[in-house]
Parts: sequence; C-alpha cells; structure tokens
Amino acid sequence: MRKAAVAALILSMALSFGGCGSTAELARKVGEAAARAAKAREEEQVEAAEAVEITEPAATPEAVLDQPKEDEFSKEDEGYEEKDEKPAVVMPTPREGVIGLDDIFSGSGSDSDEDIDPDEFYFADDDEEIPYDTYVAQNIEKCKEDLAADDGPVQSEVESDTIQWFNATYAILTESNDGERTLVGGMERDLVNAVFMRYQLYTGWGIESREDADAVIEWLSEEGHRCEYEDLVSAFSEIGMLDAEKEYFDELIEESFGEYGSEAVNRLKTVYDCNKVCGENGILAWDLCRVNQVAAWCYVAGYYTLEESLEIQLQNSKELQEDFTSWDEMMESYLYGFQYWYGDSGSSSSSSTAKRRNIYNSLKEMQSGPYSSDFDMELLRSWDT
Repeated sequence: MRKAAVAALILSMALSFGGCGSTAELARKVGEAAARAAKAREEEQVEAAEAVEITEPAATPEAVLDQPKEDEFSKEDEGYEEKDEKPAVVMPTPREGVIGLDDIFSGSGSDSDEDIDPDEFYFADDDEEIPYDTYVAQNIEKCKEDLAADDGPVQSEVESDTIQWFNATYAILTESNDGERTLVGGMERDLVNAVFMRYQLYTGWGIESREDADAVIEWLSEEGHRCEYEDLVSAFSEIGMLDAEKEYFDELIEESFGEYGSEAVNRLKTVYDCNKVCGENGILAWDLCRVNQVAAWCYVAGYYTLEESLEIQLQNSKELQEDFTSWDEMMESYLYGFQYWYGDSGSSSSSSTAKRRNIYNSLKEMQSGPYSSDFDMELLRSWDT
C-alpha cells in the first residue's frame, strides 16, 4: 500500500473515534475512499518520482507525515467532496460515571456546568437530554410498575462470592461514584435509585427499555470500542509503526495529528502503549467489564430481574476468566481501554486514568477488598433456586 494511502486510512480512523460498530464500519469505508483518491493522485505523479511504496517491514513510519489534503484532490478524483474549509473534528464526549450522588438523591439535579465534575459525567455540546426533574416526572410511574411486577429474588436471598466477583469487575467505577461495592450496580434497588439509574442509562447509553439494554450488551460483547482499537493496531502494524521506538512514535503522532487536538493524539499514543503492554487482548476488558456494569445497572433500573442480570454477568465473567489470568492483567486492559475511550494522557499523574489506577491499587490493598478473591475461582449460580 502506498504511504499516502496508508496515511489517509489512519487519518480517517483517527477522525472517527467514539463510534459503535457502525462507526468502525464507516471508518473503514471512509478510509478506503480516501486511500483510492490518494492512490489515483499518486499514480499521476509517478513520473516525477513522488510516489513511494512501503514494501519492507523495516520501512520507517514517516509515511504518516505524508497525509493527503482533501483540498488537493481534483474534482474528478473519486471521493472528492468540495468544502469551504477543513471540516471540524468532532470528538466524542465521554460518558461513564454519574454526577454527584447527593444531588441526584435529593432530586435537585443540575444543569450548570460549574456543578458537574467533568471526571465523572458531562453532556456533549449538541446533546438535548431531558433534564433530570422532567425525566423523573415522565418516568416514575412506569418505573414503579416495572418494579412492582418483579417478584423475583433480591440480592440478600442469593448472595455469594460469585456475585462479589461480578461486582469487582466494575468496582473502580462504583468506588469513583461513591457507591456500595458489595451491592449489584453499586446501590439498593428502590424507586428513587431505579429512576436515577434509568436516567443515567438514558443519558449515558441511550437505553430507555429492556430491548435497548439487550442491544447495548450485545454490542459490548461482540464489538465495543475494541473494534476501532484493533483497526488502528492493524493499520499501524501494516506500516511498521508499532516496531518504532516510543519516542519516535509519539513524535510522529504529535507532528501528524496535533492539529486534531489532544484527544486524538492521546488515543493514537494509547494504541501503541496498550499494544506493548496488553498484546492481543488490547482493550478487551474495557468492553467486557462494562457488560457486567450495564447489566447490573439495568437491574437497579428495573429493566432486568436480578436473575436475568446475574445470568448475563455469569456468562460474561466466564469469558473474562478465559481471556485473562489475573485481576492485574484484566484491569490493565480495562484501564488502557478507559484511557483510549477518554482520550486521556497516559503520562500525567493527575489524569483521569491515573485517578482510576490509584483507586484500583487502593482496592487491591484492602484485606477483604473486591480483589482479594481468587480470580480463577469457580463461578456458580447461587440464584438458581
């Protein structure tokens, strides 16, 4: 593949961060179109010896510096799109945690940016979510009906080490949100908490029903953010960039993609770092640990019964045990996934990733903490009565 074509492919992927499976597919299509346009233009310049092929694995990754500019394509080139100026790069707004629990439980909520901790929860600029109080008024009766219709067991009736193992997979987030680590979803399921959790699932995941929950869990299980990550690993591998020294890699990324902002640069750097540390697993744990988190939150919200939520978590947790050998290995993959998703700096001790790593280390040191159990313990259906 020609160097400009490869650069176009990587660039198109870099600009498509934050999507789901459909976004990863879009990234491939855009990348292919850009690559074809770049290749056509290069072929016209062959006689001038400006086209360089990368055919040897030892070739340097300077190819990334040869990014084709969209306004250099002629109108006859495939993939040409006339634009007045360089399009703005729209990066995704991370959503994972919740705003202060004290505010939510009081029912006050807040629409003020000054009252929202950006490390925990914030809205994208173009979002038009329903305010919390309005959402409660519109959904409380339906939520009450759903909870009343669930006559299944509660956690105290089926408590086990297996359930605590599930809780440990998302204990970092629970702790970050000041939740209760021993409870499924981090809190008791009552009407107040159920409506609150429905709002979090609605704003953070687009979940407004059981069917939505099923779709999100399926996406996390089968695709997740690891699809985008793996596409980038493949693209970088193809031009030998993952064999470069880290300092050289970082310098190329900053020079080539710095104009697209720190989040894009940080994500591309994370691909390199994660690949070196986590290998083939990459950010797999980031997706799979959140399967348990979402399933647990959907129980608190009343979309799933406890048994349904735990069954999802059981099958997913067995997958985690097959893919990883220890809590440390799994959480390394999880934390790199958070860093990638958040567009966070891996070198800053004050970053959100560093804060979550500190939480993990603190929990791991607890004598009876969530990570004191055997990672390879047999997971049993304590709720199968």
